[in-house]
Amino acid sequence: MSSIAIITGATGGLGQEFVGEILKENIDEIWAVARNEKRLSELKGKFGEKVRTIRCDLSVSDFMIIAHHPETA
Repeated sequence: MSSIAIITGATGGLGQEFVGEILKENIDEIWAVARNEKRLSELKGKFGEKVRTIRCDLSVSDFMIIAHHPETA
């Protein structure tokens, strides 16, 4: 079974720190959730392939998740 960490607010200061710390653990994937697609892309570039980006605004009650899967693009 895969181990997955989900980090919301992943492009902010603490969120980025969490991503870096979680990568030191035995985790298969990190699902990085944030609103800004450009910053999510930069985050993936900084931390690598274990990071899956999900652009989503969790502050909106009827949000729609848009997942980015570069391997299918």
